[in-house]
Amino acid sequence: MRKKVLLFLLAFIIVFGKNLIFAETNVVNLEEIAGDTIYSVFYYDTSFDDDDSWRTNSSAGWYQEPYDPSDNFYGTSVNSHRWQTYANNGASVDCNFEVNLNTNGTKTGWVCGVYSSDRWSISGNFDIQIDFDDFSGYGNDGGVALYAYDGIDNYFYVRRRVGPSNRYDWDVIVSGNPVHYQFVNTSDTSGKLRLVRHITNVYAYFWDWNSSSWVQIGSPYNGFTTANLFVSFEIGVDNAYCSADLDNFIINYGSTNLGCYEKADRSSEQAFPERAILVCHENGLDIFDADDNEMWMRFDKRGSKNIAIHQNIVADHVEKVYAKNGKIYLTSSFGYMTGVAVIDFVNDNARFHDANPWDGWNYNASIAYRNCSNDIFGWYESTHAQLVNHVVHDFSVKEIDGTTYVAVATDGGITVINENYDTRNNCYGSAASAIEIGENGVLYFTCGNNFNYDVSSWKPGSSDGTFTSDYYFPLSGVQTLESSEDYLFIGFADGISKRSYDDVETELIHYDTENGILACCSNDVSDMEIYDKTLWVGTRNTRGDGCVSVIDIINDNLKTYFNEEEYGLCSNDVVSVSYSPNNCELIVGASSCVDHLSGTTGATPEPENIVISYIPENTIRLEWDGDMCAVSYKIYSSSQPYLDGEWQLEDEITDTVWETSVSSAKKFYYVIAEY
Repeated sequence: MRKKVLLFLLAFIIVFGKNLIFAETNVVNLEEIAGDTIYSVFYYDTSFDDDDSWRTNSSAGWYQEPYDPSDNFYGTSVNSHRWQTYANNGASVDCNFEVNLNTNGTKTGWVCGVYSSDRWSISGNFDIQIDFDDFSGYGNDGGVALYAYDGIDNYFYVRRRVGPSNRYDWDVIVSGNPVHYQFVNTSDTSGKLRLVRHITNVYAYFWDWNSSSWVQIGSPYNGFTTANLFVSFEIGVDNAYCSADLDNFIINYGSTNLGCYEKADRSSEQAFPERAILVCHENGLDIFDADDNEMWMRFDKRGSKNIAIHQNIVADHVEKVYAKNGKIYLTSSFGYMTGVAVIDFVNDNARFHDANPWDGWNYNASIAYRNCSNDIFGWYESTHAQLVNHVVHDFSVKEIDGTTYVAVATDGGITVINENYDTRNNCYGSAASAIEIGENGVLYFTCGNNFNYDVSSWKPGSSDGTFTSDYYFPLSGVQTLESSEDYLFIGFADGISKRSYDDVETELIHYDTENGILACCSNDVSDMEIYDKTLWVGTRNTRGDGCVSVIDIINDNLKTYFNEEEYGLCSNDVVSVSYSPNNCELIVGASSCVDHLSGTTGATPEPENIVISYIPENTIRLEWDGDMCAVSYKIYSSSQPYLDGEWQLEDEITDTVWETSVSSAKKFYYVIAEY
């Protein structure tokens, strides 16, 4: 465990503690990232949301996205997140706690059914079954069947055929040709249909009510090699009528690919993680559960066959990310993701802000359908606020007086979006490299070689508009911005400039390696994160080894740092940092990997107001300010601390108050926080 000395008492004289020890920090490297180039990370702690009930919204498609698509069809409609339906030529598909398929008269063709295309597929060895009841039908050919298919040319099925043939039959279709038709006669009006695949052997079964067991129909077929298959149950007829109720679709075993065919990666956990790690890379976005560092959901461009015109939600690399209140914001400066994408888990859709009037993404953009190889365009709407330019370099999101604003820095100036009205204010100008809605409510941004700030006109109202900055002054080379309650921090390739809100034009102090406030060898600032009085700074390897520096912004000193050599980070080339105050955890994104740090991550405050007091009944009391990351405190004592081995553990407690009798008291005490 990492430890920190909180206080030291000499003969009951009060001594204020210092951060004397920074020992072991737990470092876990995230695996299974779908990209090789990391752009940014974000630690999304949903406990900071205004309302986090959306995490467990069982009606949302992404929540219902199945791990096991087995279905008892409970309810009065087919689950559209698992199945699609069709009904042609007057046929019908109805659901009332079971699915009824009915040709509604003598028909010819595939007239009605339920199928899994673009919802899920099954691969490898599998065993699937479905019940049928109230079967009726008569005519030349046809019936109700359970299918495993990859299209019209390769599939196999088991069927209850209509009279007068009245049989269970099955067949295998390879390259459009039937190759294995077999049957047994039956008079069953209720029963079960079953298909099995083992390697390249496929089998068909029906349920025998007399023996209460499965009966294989004929012999297996060997040589069905198609790997990934969809599943359906349908009625196809040739000059015949048919009707049946179907229920209890069961996958006895088999590997299912969730969402879109082979592409939408997802864990089995339905609820959005309470604490999530968001990782942006050249292929899209990965969401990890911070509790176990396992991938929860993936947005991956590799699922789209033509990402230029068929993209859905995330179709290319993304560079920056932020999340709040169930919305994940993503931006990029090049590729097909240029603009601002908003993945909305509350409303189970996505939207896109671009310089073009026709972008939208709401069409067929349920999160469960991400990564689809759709044959439809992924955008068509004109309902979302347009950007002044599609090339986005930075953005900032903040809620002020109940309104959420998204400030976007682009190649053509600034766009600020009012999410409540879906309106925007534009500030036309040169390329903007960085933007920040300050903690004081002022908008700070770059514009070419000038630094700008605007107090109030930047906020759009109920209609679109424009604004110009209140003040500006020359300042070039700005790479990133961060704000605290009292200060603005400007990141450059040669360090950080700390400035007061009262006088943004004047530098108070410059943080760099030369004055010992930035650690390691590089001053090239890639990212900053502030919580309370602590600033985390990521630096890149462009000018010597980078690392993560942890700075006390009140006293302007280096508290600690994290790097590859001493702390086991996966790389010193740090591109992004994100901190979680609830858990005292830090996410470090390097250029090619991501680390999850826990234990002491630099935010622990130095103890203050340490007191020792005498209370009635001859008792001595020790009190100290708590360390927000500590799980317990150990109290040590000694009357001869200068002798080796004379320090003794008195107690380990979770409180910040400890008492002992005067008669048992020692001359010296210190307290250590355990993490």
